[in-house]
Amino acid sequence: MRNALAAALLFAAGCAPGAAPHPGGALQAYAAAIARDDPHAAWLLLSGPVQARSSEAKFVATWRDTANERAALADELRLALAKKRWRESARVSAGGQVGSLVRQSDGWRLSSARRASMGAATPEEALKRFAEGLEDRNFDTILQILADPLKVVVEREIAERLARAREALGKPVTVEGERARIRFDARYHLDLVKENGQWRIADFN
Repeated sequence: MRNALAAALLFAAGCAPGAAPHPGGALQAYAAAIARDDPHAAWLLLSGPVQARSSEAKFVATWRDTANERAALADELRLALAKKRWRESARVSAGGQVGSLVRQSDGWRLSSARRASMGAATPEEALKRFAEGLEDRNFDTILQILADPLKVVVEREIAERLARAREALGKPVTVEGERARIRFDARYHLDLVKENGQWRIADFN
């Protein structure tokens, strides 16, 4: 939850149209919401797209189940505020092309010299875009080049796994040494493994 909330917060703070306020204000407000245990105030700081994918009731339920993670997130936010660890970014689309920008001290600059296409004029170009998306681990680029019904299938699979992952929040975790399992139900489970002191997903069905 910690990474997801931080990412959503930065999206809300850094990608608003027009003369957006400094992202430090949103970070400070979120840290303050954590300090006073105010999930409603925290919910209001999330961007519209993030809120649309869930509900405040589910957000509050997750909030209540993740006190330790929220404390760690508050520490990270305080560190980010102290060291100004954030980056404002934007995405623009025109003529079927998508561009990414970052804000520097002297204004907005392109973050990549290569455009990200929402489609391709030739089969060769489509293959090139697909290869670039895989190479860059750019999920958006990969999805943009997929045609229906494959795109629908991929997005449905992702949505189903996301739903299971959210359902698993707060469920018991079986830990055996450096391996762990969270069971969604009698059929589905998520396996984790500890690598270099950090837990990572090893299997997700």
